[in-house]
Amino acid sequence: MSSTSIAPASHAHDDSTEIEPPSDPSRSNTQRRSGLSPGLLELLSKIDEVMSNQDGTLLENHSRAEALFEQERPGADFDTLFDNNGHHVRAAVRHQMTKVDRLTARLADSDWKLDAERLRARFGPKASCSWRFLQGLLDLSKCCSFDSAIPLLLAAQSERLIRTHPARNGHRKCEWAPRDAKAAMEALEGQIGAHERERRLPEDDEPGTIDQRSVSDDTDDMSVTNVEEGMTPTQEGENRIVLL
Repeated sequence: MSSTSIAPASHAHDDSTEIEPPSDPSRSNTQRRSGLSPGLLELLSKIDEVMSNQDGTLLENHSRAEALFEQERPGADFDTLFDNNGHHVRAAVRHQMTKVDRLTARLADSDWKLDAERLRARFGPKASCSWRFLQGLLDLSKCCSFDSAIPLLLAAQSERLIRTHPARNGHRKCEWAPRDAKAAMEALEGQIGAHERERRLPEDDEPGTIDQRSVSDDTDDMSVTNVEEGMTPTQEGENRIVLL
C-alpha cells in the first residue's frame, strides 16, 4: 500500500496521509502566513478583525482573499491560514451568506423591488454583502418609497464621511456603511413624528379658544330672550296663550 492511500479507521488520526496538513494550533497566524503578498496579508487581517467584531464585510473580504490566495498558491488549502483550520471562519461565512441571501430576497419582494443586480449597482459589492446594511434598507422599505429613501441615505452618508474623528471599523473608508441606513431610518422617523404632531394640532382645543357650537347656542338663546324682553305686556300675554 502506498503512502498516499487512505489509512485504516484506527489510524485515521495519522496526518501523514493528508495532502494538505491541518492548521497547527501551536503556530501563530504570522507563521502560517509567512511569504504571502502584502495585499493578501491585509485582506487576511481584515477577516481576523471582522471575525472579532462580527462586521458585515466578512463575505466580501473572504471572497477576495480566497481568490488572491489561489493565484499565489494554486491548489493550496486557504483554510490552513486560520486558527482551527479555518472552520470558524467558514461557519461565519456560511451564516452571514444565509442572512444576506434571505435579506436580498426580501428586498426583491418588497415595494422597492430591489433585486440583487440593482442592489449591487446602486450600493456596491461591499454594502450588498453586509447583512446589517441590508436589514436597514429593508426597514426603510416598509416605511417609504425608494425615491424618498435615497435622499435620506445620501444625507446620512455625507454626514458620516465629513466627520473629523475616525469612525469604528474603518467605516469612513467605505462608500456605504450600516450606520447610513440606520441614520436614514432615524431621520425618517423624525419626519413622520413631526408630521403626526402637525396633523393632530388643529384637532386639539388650544387655550383661549371658544367652542363655536356653544357660541351659536348662546346666541340663539339670547335672541329669544331679547325678543321676549322687548314685548309689551299684551303681546307677552298673547304669546303665552299661543304657547298654552
